[in-house]
Amino acid sequence: MRIKTIFLYLAYAVTMFFLIAYLRFPGETASRILGERINRITPKIQVELSTVTPVIPPGFKTANPVVTVLDHNRFSLDSAVVSPDILTLFSSTRKINFKATALNGTVKGTISTPTDTALSPMTLLSEFSGLEIPKVYYSKGLIDLEALFKLSGTVEYTQNQPLGSTRAELHLTDLKITILTPLVQALGFSDFTFTHVDITAAMDNDQFEITRFSAPGDKLSITLTGTGTLKLPMEKSQLNLKGEIRPDPSHVANFAGISSVEVLFQDTKNGGIPFTVSGTVENPIFKL
Repeated sequence: MRIKTIFLYLAYAVTMFFLIAYLRFPGETASRILGERINRITPKIQVELSTVTPVIPPGFKTANPVVTVLDHNRFSLDSAVVSPDILTLFSSTRKINFKATALNGTVKGTISTPTDTALSPMTLLSEFSGLEIPKVYYSKGLIDLEALFKLSGTVEYTQNQPLGSTRAELHLTDLKITILTPLVQALGFSDFTFTHVDITAAMDNDQFEITRFSAPGDKLSITLTGTGTLKLPMEKSQLNLKGEIRPDPSHVANFAGISSVEVLFQDTKNGGIPFTVSGTVENPIFKL
């Protein structure tokens, strides 16, 4: 009986200790210190944290953090939990785990930072799933369109040069594109649905390469590869891409008798329609 009483007192004392520590936790100071620490580790990826609260397992939770990439692109998250990997606290490489919710999906990953950055660079591994991207609008020249999709994938970033190196595997699902250009709508090519789009890309400093872009759709399929140069702002980035469009035969049959369309699609039985994209993101040059 005495042992049971001692156990209850100890349990009560531990509970009260954590309760008081939680209530007295300096959330604003901790968020500032934690934010500064993360921003020193990842200078190209900056975070703004609201008041943090402690969570179990040991870590911190914050609501509505903001992430800024390359001083240009800002992303707001619903919430995030950051926790150190206890087993690496005394090793040559320390790890910080994170998990965030945003756009009805999740983002999780690990930041690995060596004690001596001269010997090994910082790396970031991130996995995201089910992000429901809001409508994306694009309007330039004769092209006026909107797109809606879900995004999943993995990204690995290594801070080994001014802009670092990145490897990415991206998967878009339920991609719906609506072209708002009246002429295109009149030809029946206004709405496209792609069940999935698979993208493999890499970037070393400011040079990027798309090694795979595959988008099978209901009316047409698109493949794309190529290279480019990253500029800031992103709209100034230069493009050197080439690809192929394969219209679905059943959809092409709808244009029987329209000579200009028949000429465009006449060789699709032997392959797709080749095209190139040059220029910049804000002023692309599209050629068939």
